[in-house]
Amino acid sequence: MDRNKAIKSLIWLLIILLIVAGLGYVCSVLLKHTSYLSYSMLAISLISFFGFLWIYSCENHEFKVDEKSLRNTIATSITIVYLSLVTTVVFFKEEQKELPEITETLLSNFTVIVGIIIAFYFGSTAIEKLKK
Repeated sequence: MDRNKAIKSLIWLLIILLIVAGLGYVCSVLLKHTSYLSYSMLAISLISFFGFLWIYSCENHEFKVDEKSLRNTIATSITIVYLSLVTTVVFFKEEQKELPEITETLLSNFTVIVGIIIAFYFGSTAIEKLKK
């Protein structure tokens, strides 16, 4: 995929992700039920994973998944989901005095998982460059 097409695809993907996040938040506020935020997080994770997989894997108008594109996709989509989760928790904390215990546990465990994934991403990229 040429650079201009990749940038356009990335912009459209980010717009779609923002719309999904916004719809989840608006629906949860208007309908007073937090399950819509959960559904939007699920949608954000799936859309970001498959969207970035498509962006990273399309070369010369051919869809080909290799180790590098899959590693980039996993790191990018996990980071986007983590940032979405953190911003959602920050907004909920304003409405509630304290977060539920399960939310705190989920957030702390997900923080560790994201840290491990990012560390392995940069570690494997460094090893790959050293091999060359």
